[in-house]
Formats: sequence, C-alpha cells, structure tokens
Amino acid sequence: MKILFTVGGSQAAVFGVAPLAAAARSAGHEILLAADEPLMAAAQSVGLPAVCITAERMRYGQDGTTAAARIDALLDLTGRWAPDLVVGGLSHVPRVLAARLKVPYVRHIWHIAPMARRDRTAVAELQPQLERLGLTELPAPDLFIDLCPPSLRPPGAPAARSMRWVPRVTQRRIEPWMYTRPEGRRRALITAGTRNLVLDTPGSSLRRLVQELTGRAWRC
Repeated sequence: MKILFTVGGSQAAVFGVAPLAAAARSAGHEILLAADEPLMAAAQSVGLPAVCITAERMRYGQDGTTAAARIDALLDLTGRWAPDLVVGGLSHVPRVLAARLKVPYVRHIWHIAPMARRDRTAVAELQPQLERLGLTELPAPDLFIDLCPPSLRPPGAPAARSMRWVPRVTQRRIEPWMYTRPEGRRRALITAGTRNLVLDTPGSSLRRLVQELTGRAWRC
C-alpha cells in the first residue's frame, strides 16, 4: 500500500507523525511525507522520505496561506505519486485531498487541545474548495488516531484509536554538561519543544517558569 503523510506548521508535526510513518514502512508499506520547505530538514533528520509541496507562488508569499494553493500542490504531487491512503493532522486540507482522490483518510492528532470549534471553522472555510472540486461534503475520517493519553483527552473529544507516544526527534551530540551533575548544585531541565525561542521574549511565561524553577533549585 502507498501511504501519503502530510504535515504543516512546526517541526513538532514531523516528530509527531514520524513513529506512525516509520511503523507503516516497517510493515512493508511505501510511504511518502508531503511537507513545506521549512520542515524538510526535520523530516530528513528522522529518516522519512519527504517531498516539498511548497509551490512557487507560496514560496514568494503570493496566496501562500490559502487552502486552494495547498490543495493544488497536493493534487499535483498525487498526480505523479497516487496514494492508496492519506494521513493528515490538524488541517482538513488532506481530508479534502482524500475525498477528491476517493481514497481512505486517517486523521492523526498528537496534542491535547480541544478541536471542535477549530474544526467547525475550518470546514466552513473549505466549502469553496469543495465546490471547486465537485465535492458535496467533507466526509468523516475513516480512522482517528489520537496520541493523547485517554485520561487527558478533553471532554467531548471524538472516539479515537489510542496510540502510544514514541519519541522521535532530531538527535544531537551529547555534551559532558548534559550527563554530569554540577557539584553542590541541583539541576532543573526544561524543554519547550520547537518554541524555545520564546525564552528570549521579555516577560514570557516560559522565562518566568525558568527563573522560578532555577531559583527554587538554587535555594534547595
């Protein structure tokens, strides 16, 4: 089976889908990841075969955020590499693609934020694209896979197949300070994922958290 995985947004989307894509490949399926140019390095770092779908008009900021541009880029790709299954995440663009190609669609979510209001807005905004492609409605996913632990799923979340979280991120060289404990001091380790640059923002909540935790660690 040929499976097309689609991601957008930040590197976290690549790292979130990587375990599922790798498992599908290990099971003997042919996989391909469709991503924007800023995410290509992250895809390569975790060993996923990826193709850039950023069209020229999107690279130069012309209609770069429109659903129509993304759908057209994906249709161009699938015209040359026809998938048997499409896997997407928060965006409903791959769902439109699957409906247009008449192949099953799997939604794969990797965070705990409520989705109902966002989904209603997104579906309404995609209505012109459905009409453009000759689709009367946006069908429900054939399968919903949720990485969020069942105990943390928000109220009203749709029924889903749970999936265990498997860390899959870019590996860096281990430095001595990472595995040695400073003499006479405790250590507080904090990760902000791909959003660590907010540490440089004056007054940010993450900066306050770091200051508070390091202060406590020092006082202990």
